[in-house]
Amino acid sequence: MAFRKHILSLVVFLAVAVGSTYLALLDESFNEEQYRYAVASVQNDTDTFASDPIFGTMYAEGQLPRQLNPFFLRLLKTIRTGLHVDNALLTFRLLVGPMCMVFLCGMYFLLFRITASSTVSAFVAILSMGTIETVGTWHWGVGALATVTPAGLFLALSPFLVRAFVYHRRQPMKLVRGFALIGLAGNLHLPSAVTLGAILLVAYLIERRIRRVTLLATLGSIFAFSICILPAVLYELSVMHSLAAPTTSTPVEVGTVLSALRYCPGETLYPELVSQALQWAIYIGVLLGLAVTMLWRHDDEHTSLHLGIWIWVALLGALVSLGGIGLMQFLATSQKCLVLPPVILQASCWTMLALFVLLARGLRNVTRVMRFSPGVLFWARIVLLLAWLLPSDNCSVVRHHLYEWFTAGLRESDKPMRLQELRDRHVALREMEAIGLWLRKNTPADTLIVTNQPRMRVCARRGVLVIQSDVTMLVQHAPWLIETWHRLNSAQDRWFSKPIDPKVIADGFRKITAAIPYHARLPHEHCYLLLPAHTNLVEVHPLEDIRNPDWGQQYRLLRLPK
Repeated sequence: MAFRKHILSLVVFLAVAVGSTYLALLDESFNEEQYRYAVASVQNDTDTFASDPIFGTMYAEGQLPRQLNPFFLRLLKTIRTGLHVDNALLTFRLLVGPMCMVFLCGMYFLLFRITASSTVSAFVAILSMGTIETVGTWHWGVGALATVTPAGLFLALSPFLVRAFVYHRRQPMKLVRGFALIGLAGNLHLPSAVTLGAILLVAYLIERRIRRVTLLATLGSIFAFSICILPAVLYELSVMHSLAAPTTSTPVEVGTVLSALRYCPGETLYPELVSQALQWAIYIGVLLGLAVTMLWRHDDEHTSLHLGIWIWVALLGALVSLGGIGLMQFLATSQKCLVLPPVILQASCWTMLALFVLLARGLRNVTRVMRFSPGVLFWARIVLLLAWLLPSDNCSVVRHHLYEWFTAGLRESDKPMRLQELRDRHVALREMEAIGLWLRKNTPADTLIVTNQPRMRVCARRGVLVIQSDVTMLVQHAPWLIETWHRLNSAQDRWFSKPIDPKVIADGFRKITAAIPYHARLPHEHCYLLLPAHTNLVEVHPLEDIRNPDWGQQYRLLRLPK
């Protein structure tokens, strides 16, 4: 009977994975990290982005792929070549289904060991798919298009890794093997493995107390983890060495780095981080409230033995992320040194994992103690599932279609502004792809585009003057370029200020590019400006307006004079 329930759960998971893949094929919500991987996966020569002042320096001589995770990049290239796909962004959509299946199976077998209920385990596994923004740029959940990243791939594997730790932590040899697996998975995403390993190790020490056996198991776990994650560490060190600052560059001040971090997508520093942490706290409060109200009776000694470890994991995840970034910011401002990168915020994801486990245990208590009819329980779960998943990014496409269906009978003037915004965004994406295709066919490889749209690097496969979100990459790998980035970003902001004056843009562009030290080898004879179509231009001269029937509703393309 249990075997049949397992098979039924797998069939449901397969249906969810197929549905998530279908929604991903309709979704356009790519993030900045995915754009960088897409750019790297289509870079066939060293001159593709040579005209880009930032990419052209960091990624000279084919260095672009070296800054990214080699395993994930190889996976993307394998899918593209195996399926003969020219669209680099399509590969991300195709990975949604497999990631969902891995995550759902991992959560199911983790929760089934705790609840001994296939129904509760399957329900909470699907519930836990919902993407939740924690803090910074990090999220919990899979199934949404934006989750297809190295961190998302590690998150999909994390239930298997945590299960190996929880149920083998009282056997030293198996505990060491569990940390070795976490280290191996860390080659997919180094920060995720480090934060997860540190949290589990501290939780283990708190629960088991300081004893000789505990210390020996801890040392063995650290050693096994370090050996298995060593390839990723060595690769990261080699990347940092290859991107060493030129001898002529001046040292970058810590204050400059902190200022640049405030341009990163998502909040990474206090006090701005407080508002995002409060939004995350709402999700924590909902899950914790549901779990606490239902964890009032522990009549199963075997399953309740693991309750304490999950409470410690939840607390440590929040403490390491929020407390760690606070400590980094304090030391940076007081001692003028950066000791922790913003990726420490990734630890917030493991708080969510522990809370879903506690929720599953609480739901199991309810079904055992309270005598509800099967119909009441079924519909209660459906309502909870819809209330949790519909607002998430997993169902963004569904929500957008619901807007269309519910307003189909209204006149266009009476339809909500949100619906028009969604339509405009869809048209803008189509026009951007058309402009990118035109640039690839009609311009040389050293063409430079002035735009604040990161997608243009992928669509046009041409250099872009500056993108605001590039600062995340610079802080991590090339802080010596932050000053150049800041100068270019400030100039572009002035150019895009209303009303836009083409003459100011043309003069300012020549001055700012002439001031870049490595600009001597970049003639920039072919330069284009991408602006919203509704931009109120003072006049078009001296720019040349490139007109085409494939765009013009949302964007206009103008050629800068040589």
